[in-house]
This record gives sequence, structure tokens and C-alpha cells, in this order.
Amino acid sequence: MNRDRMEAREGRAPKVMATAKKSAAVVSMFYGNDSYWVTASAKEYLSQRVPEDRQVFGLDTIDGLVESSSAASLAIRKCLEALDTPSFMGGDKVVWLKNASFLGASGRATRGEEVKACLERLAQLVKKGVMPGVSFLITAPDVDKRSAFYKACEKAGDTREFAVTEKSYQIDQQAISIVQSALKDAGLTAGAGAVEALVEREGCDTQQVRNEVEKLRNYLGDRKEVTRDDVEAVVCSVRGSQAWDLADAVADRKLGKALQVLNRLLYQKTSPLYIMAILEGRFREFLVYREALDRGWLRMSTGASGRTNVSWEGIPEADAAMVAEILGKDPRGLPAFITGLRAQQAMVFSKPAILKIQKRLMESHRLLLTTSTEPQWILEMLLIRILGRRPAVNPPKPGLAGRSR
Repeated sequence: MNRDRMEAREGRAPKVMATAKKSAAVVSMFYGNDSYWVTASAKEYLSQRVPEDRQVFGLDTIDGLVESSSAASLAIRKCLEALDTPSFMGGDKVVWLKNASFLGASGRATRGEEVKACLERLAQLVKKGVMPGVSFLITAPDVDKRSAFYKACEKAGDTREFAVTEKSYQIDQQAISIVQSALKDAGLTAGAGAVEALVEREGCDTQQVRNEVEKLRNYLGDRKEVTRDDVEAVVCSVRGSQAWDLADAVADRKLGKALQVLNRLLYQKTSPLYIMAILEGRFREFLVYREALDRGWLRMSTGASGRTNVSWEGIPEADAAMVAEILGKDPRGLPAFITGLRAQQAMVFSKPAILKIQKRLMESHRLLLTTSTEPQWILEMLLIRILGRRPAVNPPKPGLAGRSR
């Protein structure tokens, strides 16, 4: 990952914002799912190429937010025409293909032969070079990096990706950086629990975080410190959740967070049975990892850098096949990160505890199917019974290696 992308992921202003030479490239493409930094970078680019008071005649904007291949082809043809036309009043001119939704690898608008042909023409023009005094700016939510058009832009000018993570286990960490950056830029400081409260409500949406921080700044008046109470009073919760966020909270034995995620999932109309299926699947995995740890098939160690290393050793082929059936893949072929994470989570639970939790999951599943009891109550009580007490971490028992079941 290059530095600009990494800094965008962490919520900081990327170097492009302060580097005039690079920002002023004749061909520039800013893309990614962090719309705040994509838009901010585009505005910075325009301010350098065409001052605001000259944008009436020096800026051609082509809307690339389309839903059909014919509309995509039309947008590209407009780009080709604009790039071949000098500024109306002379001087520099920018052609901005804005929010080009058809540049990603998926979607209807990318599949038509006409779109492919038009993009090829545009790629050839970029390779050849646009006319003097004309610059080409592209912004998009996603880009197919394998395409000839992307490669032409990358070679001819400046391409930047601004991405926020979509992996649930990284969201909170990245969101903290985004929130802290937004508070600092607004001249605010965070009191106890304020950052965590903002993360809980907004996640990694940079634009939304900054909108809410601006609300807080106006709400506080002359006061500069944001408290958790301020966040709860002013900030709206828009963060979505996935069912595996709940499974992770349960695995980490965080009852408060688990209940919060559950309420968010139910508010999003997530099926209670789907939620139950995710929890049941996670504890099936835990039983496998707990057994493997106790039998010595799965070994964990900490390297010199502090990183956890995992390895499968001596697991009989018959048992490996059984584990593969449960996990959906031969465990020895799973990514080390996933194996290490699941093993560490499983170590919190003893085998009897996992079996007891599985029994409770089955009982709650039956209640969801056979009673008229409110699903939210059933699921909340399940979480409380599972996480009401926090046991000591249960390390593997080395004496069990090789013992028959």
C-alpha cells in the first residue's frame, strides 16, 4: 500500500493535499470508497489548475454517475469531445469526469462492448497526451486496476486511492484515527469516552464523522472539550453492522458491545435466524480449534517481533478431513491470521463451556422457531447468559496431545 492510500485509510490528509507539483498533474485520478478525501483532493486539484473565478469557462464537468451502458458510453464520448476542445476564453481548462461509477470491475455499465470501445479510445487519448492547456481529472468510487484505461492514467499522471476498510475487525481501529483527525482539525479535544462514542455511532465514514464533529463544534460554543454526554446528545448513529461483528464481540466477551451490535442489527432488519446461524457457526469453529489446541494439533507461539505464529502439526488425515468439513476448507490451508485469531478466541472458552454455550444456542434457536416471544428478548437473554461471567483464559492442556476421544 502506498503512503497516500495508507494515510487516507488512517483519516489523515494525504500528502497530495500539500504537494502542488504532484497535484497539478495533467491527468489525475482520485478514487476509492472514502468519498470525503476523493472530493477534497478533487477540489484541491481544481484550485491549482483553474481558480474558482475562472471555472465558469475553464471547467467542463461530465457526470459519470450512470446506471446503464448507453449512459456510460455517452459520458465517455462527452469526455473525448471536451478533451479535444480548447477553453472557451483561452487559458487553462479542466475536464472533470465526476463520480465515474462505470470504471469499477463490476456493474452493468461496464459490460457493454460500446463502453469497452469508448474506454479504449479514451485510454489511447491519455497515452497520446491531451492538448496543451487542457487537464483531465477523474473521480470514481472504484476502479478496475487491470483495465487499459487505469494503466494509461497511472503511467501518464497521478492516480490516488482513498480507501476505508471494509473488514469488521479493522473498522474500530481505523475509525479512531478518523475521529481524532476530525476533532483536531475542528480545534476540539476529546474527554473520556468521547472518541469511543463517536466511533460507535459513525464508524469509518470520514464525511459523516466530519459532519458530526462540525455539529459538535457549533453545539459546544466556546467550550473546546467534547464529552461522551455531548456525543450522546447531538450525534446521530448511522453506523451499520454485520452479523460477524456480533460474533466477534461475543468471542471477545464484551457483553455491552454485543448488546449494542445486536440492537443495531435488529434495527437494520437483519433476520434473527441469520444472527443465530452466525453465532452457531462461530462456536462450531471454536469447538474445532479448542480440540485442536488441546490435542496438540494446533500450536501457537510468539515470535521475536511479538507476532503470534500458528502451525498445524501431526493431525491425522481422518481428523483433518472432519475438520475441513466443519470449517469448509482444510485447516492447514487457511490464512495464518484467521487461524491465529480463531485460536486465540477459542482459548478464552474451555471445551465444557463451548458445549454448554452450544446447548443454549440450540435452545434459543428453538424458541425463535416455536414461540411468539419477541426475538430481541430471546437474543438479548442469550447474550447475557453466555457473557454474564468472564472466566479465566483456558490455555491448551499439553497432556491431552494424542489422547483418543
